[in-house]
Amino acid sequence: MTITVTDVVLECCKEFNVSLEDFYSKKREHRIVISRQMSHMVLKERLKLSYESIAAIMSTGGRKMHHTTVIHSVKSVKDFLSINDDYIT
Repeated sequence: MTITVTDVVLECCKEFNVSLEDFYSKKREHRIVISRQMSHMVLKERLKLSYESIAAIMSTGGRKMHHTTVIHSVKSVKDFLSINDDYIT
C-alpha cells in the first residue's frame, strides 16, 4: 500500500483531534501546531519529500509556509521523540 500526503494529514488530524479546516488554518493552538509538525516529520522521513515540497503542499488555506518552518518542525519532533522514546507505542 502506498502512503499519500492526504493519508498522512488525515491520520495526524485524527490522532490529535484536529479538523482538516483547522489543520490548514492560521490557528496556532498547541494541538494544531503539533499535528502539523508531526505531519511534516512523517512526510520528510517516510515519503522522502523535500523541505521545499512539504512547504508548498502545506501552503494552503491562507497559510504561506517557508521551507525553514518545515526544517524546524522536523527537528522539533525528532528532539521530542529522542527524549520521550516511550511516546510512540
